[in-house]
Amino acid sequence: MSSGFQTTEELLSDAIDLMDDHEYGAALPLLTRVVSFEPKNEVAYELWVNCHFHLERFERVLELADAGLANGLAPVGLHIAKANVFRVQQREDEAFLAARAALDADPSSPSAILAMIEIASGSGRTPLVIEHARNYLRLFDKDGEVLYLLAKAYLEQGDHKRADRAFRDAAEIDPESIDNHVGVLVVANLTGNHEAAVRYLERLDPELGHEVQDEFERVMGLGPEEDAP
Repeated sequence: MSSGFQTTEELLSDAIDLMDDHEYGAALPLLTRVVSFEPKNEVAYELWVNCHFHLERFERVLELADAGLANGLAPVGLHIAKANVFRVQQREDEAFLAARAALDADPSSPSAILAMIEIASGSGRTPLVIEHARNYLRLFDKDGEVLYLLAKAYLEQGDHKRADRAFRDAAEIDPESIDNHVGVLVVANLTGNHEAAVRYLERLDPELGHEVQDEFERVMGLGPEEDAP
């Protein structure tokens, strides 16, 4: 379909390019035009909602997501959009229910499973993090973020051996992530294996190693602020 001088396909393509460059304000009117001409276009509609999210128009996200869901559009993506809004607003129970709805809509969707892992991790539902993270890693390629959240969940349960393995796997996939390396050091510290921590640091690139050590000290309360890995 044509919309002015551009087809809706061209408008959608331009909007995707703009979103890839984080130009959400510029992408929004293009997506609005596409949706106005093709209200059943699921891809455009979901991107439109996500554009509003990135522009922090959270109530508009909820409004549009509910309208889209009522019309049978993109149930996984729109439930995830709602979950993300609720998480930002610290409405943990509603975020969990929205993530659960996304997973119910398509239990095999990697996006739905990942949303559940993230929401469950943020709300302290440790057994669910482990369940869904292990399911994700069984169904799909290894993912550094999933492994990191799985490692944190194991750490919270006191399962140091599995936490160490997951942190190391995450670090192997994403070696530039300071948090993954810090996790390995935290486990070594908790198990009294200080020599292993020293050897691990020595194997890192010197600049990265200094950053990891600084963050580890901060996490363990030796720096200006205390936090969790």
